[in-house]
Amino acid sequence: MSDPAPHKGLTSDLTSRSCDVEDLRAAWRDACSDLRVAYHAWREHGWRGGADAFAAYVAAADREAAAADVLARHALGRAVTA
Repeated sequence: MSDPAPHKGLTSDLTSRSCDVEDLRAAWRDACSDLRVAYHAWREHGWRGGADAFAAYVAAADREAAAADVLARHALGRAVTA
């Protein structure tokens, strides 16, 4: 959705060996759920008050993308070292 650079620090912090892959999966699933809720809220608002709902949707989409990126980097790191 947007430039992945804003969460670079997040990905470097969370891809350390101390992270549990199940915690990362849970964070991604939670972000997906939040994204779904935000999308439906945006659709329900339509043109009235839709700007705030759209902003919440974009923020949720960014969070989901960041969580997916962290999970993918962690999985890739595990695959390379396994």
